[in-house]
Amino acid sequence: EEGDVTGHTIGNLLMTALWQKNDPTQALALLHDLLQVKGTVLPVSIQPAELHAELMDRTLIHGEHAIDEPHQDRARIRRIWLDPDPVPFHGVIEAISEADLLICGPGDVFTSIMPNLLVQGVAEAFTQSSAKKVLIMNQFSKKGQTFGLTASEHIRLFTHYLGEAPFTDILLPKPSYPTDVLLQERQRGLMPVEQDYEAMREAGYQLHPCDIIVSQQKEYARSDMVTRCSLMYDTTKLWEAIDSI
Repeated sequence: EEGDVTGHTIGNLLMTALWQKNDPTQALALLHDLLQVKGTVLPVSIQPAELHAELMDRTLIHGEHAIDEPHQDRARIRRIWLDPDPVPFHGVIEAISEADLLICGPGDVFTSIMPNLLVQGVAEAFTQSSAKKVLIMNQFSKKGQTFGLTASEHIRLFTHYLGEAPFTDILLPKPSYPTDVLLQERQRGLMPVEQDYEAMREAGYQLHPCDIIVSQQKEYARSDMVTRCSLMYDTTKLWEAIDSI
């Protein structure tokens, strides 16, 4: 719980270790074998790049962790960019172009999802694809990122990078949270995302409310410094919901 790797997930540490000892293609092959992955996992890019953000008050913030975990209340994020401008890993654009189904989320919008769309050619390939495009809506909005935004406002954030109507379908977790859980999450800087169905329907999206949340709260290690929701997605129910679209 102390030292240079404090707060990093085991997955990130594992990938970093393999990356340092092997070339990217070799590292990916080792990960596939180690984790018994079905299918193919591709990094969007292997070129080092730093994430930057400009807030509504024109303040600039540099680095993913500083953007993700604000130490105090601040203005909302206006835009993000990567520097340098990374090129995609080989096969990424082709995989997006040939896919039957493209899925975004769940995850922190500005630090987990959108940075992938900033890599050269990725947003264009996503927009031009004829695949079904599904956004899995977050349960909670997070301080420093999308705190207080409704579901339709979350979707609107993507239009800056993907153009109008970036998705065909929206998968919405049915909100049913005990009062004590809501209070606990609010104290941690999280707020339930208001699901404004009418606004989303008017925008032309197919909506899929689903019971996909695990009822039992997850406890994280004290060394995990990232603010995370304690209510997790049920992976089996989530896949069944996606498969039914």
